[in-house]
Formats: sequence, C-alpha cells, structure tokens
Amino acid sequence: MKDYEDLEDEVKQELEAISDNDPYGLSPKTLFKNILCSTGDDETLSKIFEVPLSLVKRIKERE
Repeated sequence: MKDYEDLEDEVKQELEAISDNDPYGLSPKTLFKNILCSTGDDETLSKIFEVPLSLVKRIKERE
C-alpha cells in the first residue's frame, strides 16, 4: 500500500484543496487513506467522498 507522502504533488494538492473546503475538517491524508482502503467501483467512491472521479482513479491505480 502506498503512503500519502509517495503521491505526486498534483494529487496531494488536489486532496489538500478538497480538504480545505471540508466542513468536518477532514485531513488530506485521511481522505487519501479512506479512498485507497474503500471497496467499490470508482464512480461510487467518487460520489461517496464527493471528489472527482479522476482523483479516485489516480489513487486506486497506485494500489
């Protein structure tokens, strides 16, 4: 399993931007780990976590 620190800077920046607007204060690392460890198809995860489908695919392809 990949670590947050191993992500490309572009993916980290996208996660940080999403987390900055999260009303519950979810950290980028937690969001990354939640997406990475969740099962289900990419489209469903995109809806559940309210993130772009492309971001889910980029995170999941790193498994």
